[in-house]
Amino acid sequence: MFPCKIWANCLQAEGWLLLWLLVLLPPSANGSFLRRYFALPASRFNLTPGRSGQPIEPAPTRPHKTASYILDDAPELGRLFDGIGGMSGGGAASRLLVNYPEPHRSEILDYLFKPNFGASLHILKVGIGGDGQTTDGTEPSHMHYKGDENYFRGYEWWLMKEAKKRNPNIRLFGLPWSFPGWLGPGKSDPYDNMTMTALYVVSWILGAKKHHELDIDYIGVSNIFEVIFHFFPFTLHL
Repeated sequence: MFPCKIWANCLQAEGWLLLWLLVLLPPSANGSFLRRYFALPASRFNLTPGRSGQPIEPAPTRPHKTASYILDDAPELGRLFDGIGGMSGGGAASRLLVNYPEPHRSEILDYLFKPNFGASLHILKVGIGGDGQTTDGTEPSHMHYKGDENYFRGYEWWLMKEAKKRNPNIRLFGLPWSFPGWLGPGKSDPYDNMTMTALYVVSWILGAKKHHELDIDYIGVSNIFEVIFHFFPFTLHL
């Protein structure tokens, strides 16, 4: 720690020295000094005073170039465009849509998921209900307690099926926002028993296939950044 403290003090002293030099030196000297110190090209600085009574003119700027983004279907290595997605999570993002009267509800779903029409979403990400408050509301878990399995609670199943009905190629993504209390009894930590939590998430994936003919393409571990250190071992369990 001692050498680090000395290094930090040296940096602080150097910063004060630079500040005083910029204040005391004339503008022309400042420009040449900064170029030498930071090894920057002269074009970055134009600190020469103008004529008497006139402000200093800024350095000329380069013309702005518009970047182009090209999509290529050639079978070569490169970055892949996975699509544009939408999310139904946070406890209430799509809650009211289920109760919209027809034909308005179907029209909204068409605008969201129908290919080449409206948003034409390629990915749908849904929250896996966990019986807990998740920002704007609460979604029911498919397993209120151990052994209690019900894959018809909530509205996310319905939304995923409506999306697949309009676009069979849409990718489905599941992410737990919260977990029922029995997964971390007395500790508020669902990752205390990672095997049990992994089985809980896997049961949701299997239930989607068995009861709704839905294939889940991607699965998340948690919505909370603070538990990121759990991600790697939990993924191995999955």
